[in-house]
This record gives sequence, structure tokens and C-alpha cells, in this order.
Amino acid sequence: MAFQNGFRGTTGGAVQTAYTDQPGIAVAGQLAFASDLNYCDALYIGQADGIAAGIGVKLTAVADDISFQRPNLQALLPGDADANTTFGGILVFDESMQSDENGVPGLAKGRIGRIAKPGRAGARIYVKCPTAVDHTADTVNWVTIAPADASRAKGEFCPAALGGGAAGTSVDVSGVARWISSAAAGEVAIVELF
Repeated sequence: MAFQNGFRGTTGGAVQTAYTDQPGIAVAGQLAFASDLNYCDALYIGQADGIAAGIGVKLTAVADDISFQRPNLQALLPGDADANTTFGGILVFDESMQSDENGVPGLAKGRIGRIAKPGRAGARIYVKCPTAVDHTADTVNWVTIAPADASRAKGEFCPAALGGGAAGTSVDVSGVARWISSAAAGEVAIVELF
């Protein structure tokens, strides 16, 4: 019997001899290039229901001094009145995340998450795209009020501004973020923070 695709190691040897530094396929919140210099801070997740990987967050002060080794900030989903100036970054995926009831990775309240932040050396990170993205023409819009039809969630990104009301609300964060890859609806695309 011949195996065309399968184990090609030594009989009785290890099944796996190496681990890659990133998953084979892109997932929301994954840093696009491991070699990038990324401006990430380890911050508390302050959202009551937690935050999913690849979601844009705002950063607010924590009342008590938690640790001298971490900034005393917490990550929260955007509020209804938030503007583009409150955009603080994107929650980075890592292997220690939990999953919700739908299998979406994220972190519960009180956990420590890495937030890729705009401002220093740009981070490039995958985000979920509920609608198609054309990186050559579209703006980066951060959803602050989710649409009534639940087609997008707070903190996600979209390539065009949402209309307000039942359509949801977004703010343009193109001053600190840009699309650097295109994607079909339902896939992931890379956002670069600068």
C-alpha cells in the first residue's frame, strides 16, 4: 500500500518535528507578518462579555494601579458616542484565547490581551470583512453602533461608512489605518496601523 500524501518521517519517529510561527491560514486578529515591528501593549480586557480577536477597541483608564509593568489602561468596545479619536487599536489573536459558543476566539473580561496600536511602527493585522474590500479605493471605518440586522458587530471594520440609525454607525479611522489587501465578503483582509 502506498501513501501519496501523509507521514514522511522516520518509522517510529516523531509525528511533528517543527512548529511554524503562524497558522497556515489567516484568522481575524492574527498579525500578518511575524517579522514586523508591532506596537502592542498588554492591557486588561474590560468589556463585560469579553472581546473577540481582530476587533477594534478604545482604551480607557483603569482606576487602580494594577501593575507597574503594564499601562493602566483597559480595552473596551466602542460606545455609541465614540469618535475616530477614541480608536485605540485591535485585539491580537494568540493561542491562549478562549472561544465563544460559535467558536470565535477572544478574551474574557479580566484577561490580559495584546492590543496592536497605531502610532509607532505600523502593525499589520487581519480583520474580518463582512462585505468585500478593495484595498485600492476603500476607507477603513470602525463600527461604533452595530446595525439592527446584526450584519456587523461593534468594533468590526467596514470599507464604507454606515448610514446611521438601523444601518448602524461607523467612524472613519483612515487617518491611522489603511487596507493593504482586498477580500471578498466573509473573508479576512489586512489592515495596517500607522
